[in-house]
Amino acid sequence: DGRATSILSRAASLVALLAFSVCLVPSVDLFLFRQHVLGFTAAQQSFVSVAGSCGWFMGTTLYRHCIARGRPAHRALGTCLMLWPLGSLLSVAAVTSSGMTSDWVDMRLCVAAMERAVAEGSKALTFM
Repeated sequence: DGRATSILSRAASLVALLAFSVCLVPSVDLFLFRQHVLGFTAAQQSFVSVAGSCGWFMGTTLYRHCIARGRPAHRALGTCLMLWPLGSLLSVAAVTSSGMTSDWVDMRLCVAAMERAVAEGSKALTFM
């Protein structure tokens, strides 16, 4: 059947393999890093967690209103897979900037909240 062979094409198999392998990669969680290295209190950790939840909703909204609108499913999936590493890159940047010497302690909190929001937003894109 011609329809069955188009589903099992090489390109479709590659996209499926990439999509499922992304789901197996663990996300970078910096909870213990924020607690022990940055010295965040429970209230600050909660704030970062809420920022992560907001990032998840922003990721799903970005997908629904920008990425998926008017695109075929394989292009939307490709875009999501291209954006997915941004969360991990920002996590690495947040860790390397942890040694910044600033009298303004809230700057570390803002960086941590932004890192968590972007990480959760990019993780949400992998589920779309």
